[in-house]
Amino acid sequence: MSKTNPLDLPEIRLSIAEHLREVDLVRCLRVCWSWHDTFLPLDLYMMDWSGNYPFVFPRMQYLFFRLSHAITPSPANYPALFIVRNQSLVKLHIRNLNSNIDYQLWKVLQELPHLKELGLEESSIQEDDTVRFWTVCENLENLLLKEVTFPEGATPHASRCFWNIRKLQLYGVDGIELEEQFRFISACPNLEDLVWYSIFTVDLEDGLEDDGDMGGPYFEEFAKDIDLQDRFSALIFQALQRHFSHLVELEVEARDEVASKQLQIILCSCPALKKLVGGGVLAKDVVEGKPWVCLSLQSLVICFMFCGTEQHLQPLIFERLAKLTRLEYLFSGTAKAYFQEKYTVPLQFCLESGLDALSGLWRMNCFTTRGDSTFLGESELRWMLVHWKDLISVSAEANIDDDKKIELENLFKSRGIRLETSAQNWWSQ
Repeated sequence: MSKTNPLDLPEIRLSIAEHLREVDLVRCLRVCWSWHDTFLPLDLYMMDWSGNYPFVFPRMQYLFFRLSHAITPSPANYPALFIVRNQSLVKLHIRNLNSNIDYQLWKVLQELPHLKELGLEESSIQEDDTVRFWTVCENLENLLLKEVTFPEGATPHASRCFWNIRKLQLYGVDGIELEEQFRFISACPNLEDLVWYSIFTVDLEDGLEDDGDMGGPYFEEFAKDIDLQDRFSALIFQALQRHFSHLVELEVEARDEVASKQLQIILCSCPALKKLVGGGVLAKDVVEGKPWVCLSLQSLVICFMFCGTEQHLQPLIFERLAKLTRLEYLFSGTAKAYFQEKYTVPLQFCLESGLDALSGLWRMNCFTTRGDSTFLGESELRWMLVHWKDLISVSAEANIDDDKKIELENLFKSRGIRLETSAQNWWSQ
């Protein structure tokens, strides 16, 4: 009977790892391939890589660098020295990249043959590095920038086109003006996944300044007597239109009548869309607009709003939703704070309003409706059990007494479905 070496057991190695110094953890990677596979996750997620240990990992494809703010410009600390030894990298994420880092980093990244994803967080790009940075971006498929500061005038040259970028996330990019961010997005003609939140300062003629997270592509009105919202929305919408034919995921936040019409156009223009977080849209814009072409939607977050005299439009909205036969997740709430006071009624998910039209959405597994006057009755909940066989979660206000609510919760639980009927803020879901 052969004996097993305790060090061959991953559980034993992980226990030992808890007592090792960082430099020893890295040395363990070089023992053999089995040890390499065991210790690599620990090294990547538990260590401060500001030391840049001079080792080669031939199979490493993902690297997360968390650089110390106190890093000094010593050759032993340059990330470039570590990266240049590991040409197999496909994904690279760096946090706390600052002015003390050797400019050779961007030259090294230019020459990485397999690099497809770059993420920067809480970092800054120096003026001398901007040209190399944009050159690196030309070969990327995914670019993620979170709280990244650029020098003034660091926008890519107008002739650059980022054909390879499929996924783009911009969270608080400072130093590049909003209009230039629009142009950058427009220069990514094959974009499929866009998440965009900007931090910037607006200087107006009367001295008003506003600095902060403006809530995404559609901005709140931040001064009653100054109307810049239409201008910003038009520019953003123009930047998005170029990507309508191949957008797969899109997060926007429609907050007024102008943005409502644009959201309806998105629903009519994006045939490849699978996920949409869309904010509020007026029911009349949907009914008066063209038919939806986003029939591949799997996840939809949207708020249909009606005025008091538009109740007859509710069945027409259900008819539109019924065409989304691949829908798996639906979140519908109220957005009356975004629109004029007359638009106070959300979509009512009740049989009298046309809920039965959604019986063909047999893939539905998560359904949520929140907000004032959006209640489900017992008949609606039982209807969902009958028609949506793949349900795993329902969250809504229930217009039934406590005893009946407990009975229904137990019924849903017996089918393996989570039923949540307590009041919560709908947008936090």
